[in-house]
Amino acid sequence: MIYLSIANQLRSRINSDEFQLNQALPSENQLAKEYGVARMTIRKAMDTLIQEGMLDRRHGSGCYIIDKEMTFENTGLNSLTEQIGKTTKTLTSKVISFSVIPCPSSVAQRLKISPGESIYYIIRIRSVDTHPVHYEESFLPVSLYPTLSVAHMEHSKFQYIEDEMGLVIEGNYFTFKPYLMPESIALHMEMTPGELAMQVSSISHAPDGRVLDYSITVENTHFHQSTYYYRRPSKK
Repeated sequence: MIYLSIANQLRSRINSDEFQLNQALPSENQLAKEYGVARMTIRKAMDTLIQEGMLDRRHGSGCYIIDKEMTFENTGLNSLTEQIGKTTKTLTSKVISFSVIPCPSSVAQRLKISPGESIYYIIRIRSVDTHPVHYEESFLPVSLYPTLSVAHMEHSKFQYIEDEMGLVIEGNYFTFKPYLMPESIALHMEMTPGELAMQVSSISHAPDGRVLDYSITVENTHFHQSTYYYRRPSKK
């Protein structure tokens, strides 16, 4: 539905630096002209954001921003669990698929194992409060994690790897790319098929070079955004 797509676009703009808290949005007529839709479509989009608690409609004055979604600044490798743990928001992880499969060749290259080795293939939806923010596919070698269960994946994957298995995550390689949301994932993510999202591929490695985890995550940036700060090495 077009009003939901516009609500998502407005949400991203509200969460950006374009607008500040307590600032009024452009009028319904202005936004209708900007997006090339009827005024009632804009009103329905704004009603959606009012119900979410981001906007307040003030009679004769327009809609004002009363809340923004969280943006997280990362200066090191922090899991989503660690990010949300610093806030008053609630993180939930719903496992929708958990299976053991022979490792495909393309995945084996990333995990640095032999094709056909047993791996876990896990899909989970991670939500902040009531909003889905990550659709995550994880590939983990069974040989490293013989005790891994659905219950572990309903909590923190990093915590299981580090605290229960005693492994050290030295760092992650991330690859970011734009991603057009397919219908199969959009159904889980409160997004419309064909909408632009962010896909993040992540490879976690140990100090000895072993790959501990390979994940592909589709992020709903309407509800969750991260800022990465990288310090430039000194030339001295």
